[in-house]
Amino acid sequence: MKLLKQYGFNSTFCNWILCILKSAFLSISVNGSAKGYFNCTNGVRQGDPLSPLLFCLAEDVLSRHISNLVLSGQLETIKAPNNVINCAKSSIFGGAMSSSRMSILKDFSDFMAGLLPVTYLSVPLFKGRPKVLHLQPIADKIISKLASWKGALLSFAGRIELVKSTIQSMLTHSMSVYSWPTSLLRDLEGASRNFIWSGDTAKRKIVTVDWKNICKPISKGGLGIRSFLGLNEATNLRLCWDIFNSKEAWTYILKQRILKHNRLRKSHLFSSLWTSAKSEHTTFIDNSVWQLGNGEDISFWFDHWCGSPLFLDSPSPMNRLIMLRNLIKFVVIIKSSNSKLLNAIVAIKTTI
Repeated sequence: MKLLKQYGFNSTFCNWILCILKSAFLSISVNGSAKGYFNCTNGVRQGDPLSPLLFCLAEDVLSRHISNLVLSGQLETIKAPNNVINCAKSSIFGGAMSSSRMSILKDFSDFMAGLLPVTYLSVPLFKGRPKVLHLQPIADKIISKLASWKGALLSFAGRIELVKSTIQSMLTHSMSVYSWPTSLLRDLEGASRNFIWSGDTAKRKIVTVDWKNICKPISKGGLGIRSFLGLNEATNLRLCWDIFNSKEAWTYILKQRILKHNRLRKSHLFSSLWTSAKSEHTTFIDNSVWQLGNGEDISFWFDHWCGSPLFLDSPSPMNRLIMLRNLIKFVVIIKSSNSKLLNAIVAIKTTI
C-alpha cells in the first residue's frame, strides 16, 4: 500500500487493492473436488489479472534500489567473460555427416556429439518432414492442460479463455517453426471442442453450432477462438516470408540450399524448416510485389515481373545480352584494341 501511495494512487484505489488482497480465499483440490477454504495473507487470487501489474510495480522499485547500490559502490556486479562457450553444455548435431568428419569436429571444438531427434526450448529438432511421432509429445502436453477437473471447476467462459490463452499460445510457439500434420491438428481441435462444451476432452457433446462458426471473431458471432488449421497456415506463411526477407544468418544459409540463380531448386531438400514453408510459397509469391531499392536482390530477366520471366518470353534479346557479356569479358581479358571487335559490340548493344 505504501508503494501505491508513493506512485500517486489515491486512497480510494488503494482501498480497492487492499480489499482484493484480504478477500481472497483458497481451497485444496482433493481427488478432483475442492475441499475447505482459508484466507490468503499475501498476494491475490490465482489468475488475477492484477497480479502481473502489481509485480511490475514491485519489480521497478527493487530494480531502482539495486541500481542505486551499484552506483554508490555498495554492491558489485558479476562480470561474465564475453564470447565464452561452455563446451560441457554444447553439442554438435550432424545430418548426413560421416563419422570421421564428426570426429574431426569433436576434436576441434571439444563439443559433444548429439543425436537427433532432440528437444530444444520446448521444440523438437529432427531431420526431414514433421511427422506425428515428432510432435505427439507436445500434443499430449497440450491435452493434459485440459484436465477434466479443470473443466469441472471452470465455467463455460473460463474454459474458452483457457483454450484461447494457454492452448493456442503453446501451439503458436511450435507452429512458428514447423508445420503440424493435419491429422494431429484435427485431434487437438476435437479435444478442445469437447473440453469447451462438456468440460472433458474425451466426452463428446452434441451441439448445434458448427466449429467454423465458433472460430469466427466475436464481432461476427463467434467466440474468438482461432482455428488450429488456419493458425498453422498463417505461421507457415510467416516462416516463408522470413526466409526470403530476413537478413539473419539462418535465412542466408537456408537460401543457399533452396535457391539456385534466385530460383527454387527442383531437387528434394531434407529440411524440416523448408518443408513447412514450401507449402505456402505459391501463396507468398502470388500476394507479394517488388519494392525497388538498390537493385541488389532483383533480377531483370529471371524474376517474375509480368507473369513469366522475361528470358522465357523473349529469348533472343537474352541471347544477345549473354553474347554481349561474353564479348566484354573477352575484351577485358585480352585488352584488345581491335576496332572491328568494338564495333561489333556496339552493334549488338544497339539492337537490344
